[in-house]
Amino acid sequence: MTTPKLPLICTLLMGPLLACSGASADDDGLESADESDTAGEPAAYEDALDYVIEQIDAASYRTLEGRSDALEAAIEQAQAELADVADDEEFALLVGRLLAALEDGHAQVSLEAGSVESIDLPLMWLEGGPVVSRDAGQLQAGDMVTGIGGMSADALMDALARQVSRDNDHYLRHAAAQRLPRADWLRPMGLVADGEVEVEVEVERGGQAMAFTLPIVAGLEVSPFPEREFVGYWIEPENDLGVFYLDECVYGSDFQAALDAFMAEVDAQDIAKIAIDLRRNPGGDVTVAYALLAYLGQPYASFSVSARRSDALLEQAAVYTNADFLALLESFGVALDGPTIEVPGDALSFALGSVVPTPAPELIFSGAVYVLTSPTTYSSAQLFVGQLSDNDLATVVGEPTGANRDTTGDQLWFEVPESDLRFTLGGSWMTRPDPARGDGPTLPDVSVPTTAEDLLEGNDPQLEQVRAL
Repeated sequence: MTTPKLPLICTLLMGPLLACSGASADDDGLESADESDTAGEPAAYEDALDYVIEQIDAASYRTLEGRSDALEAAIEQAQAELADVADDEEFALLVGRLLAALEDGHAQVSLEAGSVESIDLPLMWLEGGPVVSRDAGQLQAGDMVTGIGGMSADALMDALARQVSRDNDHYLRHAAAQRLPRADWLRPMGLVADGEVEVEVEVERGGQAMAFTLPIVAGLEVSPFPEREFVGYWIEPENDLGVFYLDECVYGSDFQAALDAFMAEVDAQDIAKIAIDLRRNPGGDVTVAYALLAYLGQPYASFSVSARRSDALLEQAAVYTNADFLALLESFGVALDGPTIEVPGDALSFALGSVVPTPAPELIFSGAVYVLTSPTTYSSAQLFVGQLSDNDLATVVGEPTGANRDTTGDQLWFEVPESDLRFTLGGSWMTRPDPARGDGPTLPDVSVPTTAEDLLEGNDPQLEQVRAL
């Protein structure tokens, strides 16, 4: 088989095709916007809504075979509610409710202009509800959040469920941590009174109900997690364990250097088990998975891609118009004249397995591999988990992932004319390496949920479980 210009193909692959999540899947938030020219002009929003619907029909993989009944109903509902929209923030919520009918976590909406405004409310939505994840002002890690702006925790989750498109409901727990601190989500939800610059947050601490008034702060971006570099590692010789964490799937020299150094340390200290921590990882470039697979030295099957042929896909994902890439697909027996462009798993394995470095034989790891997951594990991070899990190369520890094992990819971006809105759609479909194992989120082999007590005491229950295995 002749391979056409492999380095160029791999450079293209590490762009749109494999960068399966963007800022909306990661931030999943609405950037505060200045008032646009369309604010309060229903006719302008009518044109804007028409544009959104047009792109959904033309580019979303979910509408490849036409609209679902749920989408038809959502479009009718959006058109009926349009007259009540007063500004871009309200229109963003309306579009969010429409996109939710796609059941696609890569279909999100955001506002572009202006600065972020937030209340300092770092939280994680655990199985038992929202909990403050770290100390912030008067809030303490482990506080149970019972209400925001007069809306109960249950009602907040119901609102998110109506307005956040997703693969599965586990993703809502990730979305809650991103959206609930944001003033540009709280305002159109009616949780900030007109003219007010603060929000009341109700919590329960040690069985006692408390309420705190949190100011809305311009420029404040709130994460549930402490800051750290996106990639890193440490070795625990006493536990015969090496831990490699990756908070974004960003393939480049920083990632490769960290991975190489980690595996060298694992070899030098004769470590028997490693944990790959993807609990904070919402996605990015799945090439990172192939770099790790190279160190495991085992044959593996790859996920496959079916990309909907649309103007948006061909404009935004240059790989699908590249002659060398198309020649590679033809060499794998792919027909190029259909409504979709099929990328077999074998083609991905061949291309990306060739671009990542080949480790020295003595560095090939043959010990136990664990991968840590959470509802934030999404998009390319889920594909990473799938590559390990479906090939029986790792034990999954933690909580269900926010993405399904078969999911959309090739996130396409659109700017809504005459507004500050942009939205995204999934333009392709990713099928797991072993489809016979079913769909839905990755369920951990060893289920270890995080509790409010863990946050209060600073425990890491998933890592503690791995140490004990």
